[in-house]
Amino acid sequence: LPGSRRNLSYTHGAGRKEITMRPSRWRPAAVVACGTIIAALLPISGANAVAGFGDVPADAFYAAPVQWLDDEGITTGTSPGCFSPLRSVTRGEFATFVWRERGEPNGGSEPFSDVRSGDFFAEAVAWMAAEGITTGTSPTTFHPLRSVTRGETATFLWRRAGSPRGSIEPGGTCQAPSPPPSTSPPSTSPPTSSPGGGTGYFSTLGPGATLPSGASCASRVKSAPEIRPGNAVYNNTRGTSANDRDYPAQIYSRVDGNFTGTTDEIIQWAACKWGLDEDIARAQAAIESYWDMDAGGDLTSNQNECHPELRTNNGSDCPESIGLLQVRWLYHSEAFEDSNAIRSTAYNVDYAFANWRDCYEGYLTYLGGSYAAGDLWGCLGVWFSGGWYTADGIVYMGWVRDYRDERIWEQPEFQN
Repeated sequence: LPGSRRNLSYTHGAGRKEITMRPSRWRPAAVVACGTIIAALLPISGANAVAGFGDVPADAFYAAPVQWLDDEGITTGTSPGCFSPLRSVTRGEFATFVWRERGEPNGGSEPFSDVRSGDFFAEAVAWMAAEGITTGTSPTTFHPLRSVTRGETATFLWRRAGSPRGSIEPGGTCQAPSPPPSTSPPSTSPPTSSPGGGTGYFSTLGPGATLPSGASCASRVKSAPEIRPGNAVYNNTRGTSANDRDYPAQIYSRVDGNFTGTTDEIIQWAACKWGLDEDIARAQAAIESYWDMDAGGDLTSNQNECHPELRTNNGSDCPESIGLLQVRWLYHSEAFEDSNAIRSTAYNVDYAFANWRDCYEGYLTYLGGSYAAGDLWGCLGVWFSGGWYTADGIVYMGWVRDYRDERIWEQPEFQN
């Protein structure tokens, strides 16, 4: 089904494979890969073996750490025969790694409202809190399903070691790789960019409403700072042409990605253009990619299911989905003409919210059941699961609501 996510991440469990019900995301520049994290936990050199995991080459830098993790019962992989070393790790999973490495000590009472007693990571998180290894993302939340960052990893391990004093050295600069230049002619539409002088709030417009033009929305966008410098090239790249998806023409012919600005300004622009509440738009983008344009997800070993620019030649999985809103090539190939969904933030978001509007207007009659126009949340769930009010889609709706209510994009953990 269009937009469905079939690669739900499995946790690294000892003797169990609890599904975490979150999009699998491949984020080479933004989050820590399993191999890097487990190397930090390895106390001694392990044997040069791969613990029966077919996706861990014997000569990989993380091969010995993976073998050690398996030997110690800290992980049994993501599925039989697989470790998924390039998949990002959640905060709940990392807590479980550390807890099991310490012998699964008693966790005590659970201090965080977003960690339930039945969650596989519940005791691990409670133990980390009791030991002072974590203070949560707030006094009452831990965000166990969010990817753990390199800074968080360093802090957890440092606190686990007793918070020893260290010397602070100056660091170098880090520059994200630029996407390949487009050889296609530029768009013939008048270019638009954010003047930064807009006011007001972009709210959801009901089915049948007259949607504002891209140029009108550009003049209404509110100035916002850039918190993802790595998106700069993508944010300054417009789409090369209008989308050519045939049905419904009144929706997809409006998709052109003809805007530049900061990441937040682009989200505002697309939310305005498609009549979607701007904070819901921000929250969905946070769930999908943490606002990183080079994020990829729905990993697959079948290279033919990935756009040619995203295929790998080293035997590792490639991402079917890409960008701020994780547009999936397998079902939305028209969004990848001239590699627009890969190279342009505005196009990626423009297309994804057009897809939401397509559902919201009532055009996706194949969904069946209770589907009808005007269900904002149901149509957000369709983007994730491809079906109408599926179990996965309902969970996804909850994630977006939580991030919206928390205003995650304003939190230091998100901005930094």
